[in-house]
Amino acid sequence: MLRIYKTAEATQYVRAQVVSANDDGPVDPTTFPVFFAFPSNGSTPVDADWVSADWVTSNGYLARIKVGPDGDIDLGATDYSVWVKVVTGDESPEKLAGYLTVE
Repeated sequence: MLRIYKTAEATQYVRAQVVSANDDGPVDPTTFPVFFAFPSNGSTPVDADWVSADWVTSNGYLARIKVGPDGDIDLGATDYSVWVKVVTGDESPEKLAGYLTVE
């Protein structure tokens, strides 16, 4: 599980590995939309928390989002849970990927 520390002034990518499979074996998840949510530590995300992200495939399947003042989402100084959701045609699993502390 990832654990990230960053300052409120910094802009950086948060990445989470995504493993996907069906009854036939591994599936490439990058054909589906991916989202991140950063609720307060210990909370679960609600619909309004989800922010669109993208994929990186240089080292497996990594979902990523840029966090900070010049990013996709700017978070204030506190502790957050990091959640990832991949939306397929019939499923949208939400997984806790780790924790983020913004100082």
